[in-house]
Amino acid sequence: MIKECKRCKVKFEITDEDQVFYKKMDVGVPSLCPDCRNNLRISFRNFYRLYVRKSDMSGKQIISMFPEGSPYTVYSSEEWHGDKWDPMEYGQGIDFDKPFFEQWKELQIKVPRAALLHHQSENSSYCNLAFKSKSCYMIFGAVENEDCYYGHIVWFCKDCVDCLYPFECELCFECIDCVSCYNCNYSQECRNSSDLDFCYDCLGCHNCFGCAGLRHKEYYWGNEKISKEEYLKKVKEYNEGIQLLEKVRKGLVYPEYYGYQNEDVSGNHIYYSKNTHHSFDAKRCEDCKFLFTANSMKDSYDLSFSPDDCELCYNCLTVGNSQRLLCCQWSHDSYGLKYCENCNSCQDCFGCIGLKHKKNCIFNKQYPKEEYEKLSTKLIDGMKSAGEYGEFFPVELSPFKFEETAAYMYNPGGWK
Repeated sequence: MIKECKRCKVKFEITDEDQVFYKKMDVGVPSLCPDCRNNLRISFRNFYRLYVRKSDMSGKQIISMFPEGSPYTVYSSEEWHGDKWDPMEYGQGIDFDKPFFEQWKELQIKVPRAALLHHQSENSSYCNLAFKSKSCYMIFGAVENEDCYYGHIVWFCKDCVDCLYPFECELCFECIDCVSCYNCNYSQECRNSSDLDFCYDCLGCHNCFGCAGLRHKEYYWGNEKISKEEYLKKVKEYNEGIQLLEKVRKGLVYPEYYGYQNEDVSGNHIYYSKNTHHSFDAKRCEDCKFLFTANSMKDSYDLSFSPDDCELCYNCLTVGNSQRLLCCQWSHDSYGLKYCENCNSCQDCFGCIGLKHKKNCIFNKQYPKEEYEKLSTKLIDGMKSAGEYGEFFPVELSPFKFEETAAYMYNPGGWK
């Protein structure tokens, strides 16, 4: 099936395999192309535009994604995760005469929001989107890191500074898109390597300087083999690594995509994955499609900035360790959520915000299981009739200005 994106008018294909997945998730085919779907999701994510403001709970000065004067009630992350408030107090009934998203917006304005998004993190107060990280500073998109500073999308790293998209790295500085590297500096697109300086696209290499495109080499200088003694001497004396790397890269043949240990994949920056297509920055994923920065996903489509272990999830932003999530944001350790935001350890909830350890809730109001199933089915039927079910939240519901969002960060002149 060929469709035209209702936003950018680009034609995109929906395969038979895609239709099987959409049927499994009980949604219709998407109205937007994959790129517009991702841009819509990440227009709800403010990584790095932070403000000084007061907490609406304590009045203390805090760092927040939301400026003073924002229409939202904002608590510090510690206050938000504390037990001095109850998100169920903001629950509201269902009005089947109103569109779903109009009712969700009413709840969105009422429920307090966390100043910064942290989940099981420690001593990382100046990070945003921090997941299971410890002692990190100014990392935006931090997943299971320790002692890392200044970076974006730093995942499973330790003692890394000023890095962009490193994965499972340690003691690295000024590296970009490096995977499983140790003690590397000013390097890019390197994998399973150690002690590199000013290197590009090196795999399984050690003690190399100003090299590009090497595989399983040691003690190389400008792509030429030298002795260990000469290498150690030159490393101490040489200070023009960038110029040397630029010279070596001039004759480099570039790969079709950057990846390693994959089977049947397409996209870029894909590692240890199988049957994963049109995906970018995907690690350990299987039977997936349209992933944009995701790890350990299975049988899922259209996930952005999602850290770990999801299955049968669709059209979600920053979800982890969950199954059967549909159009959810920043939700973890959950099952069966639909159109929920910042809900953790929850099951079978619809249109909820900020819940913890809850079940069978709609708009933050709890129902008996049988009534929940009846009401949620009626909501779904109404959204399907309106062509909304399976589509992400409308961009008008983003709590951020476009210039504050990841959509602007990745597409500064484009998507709104």
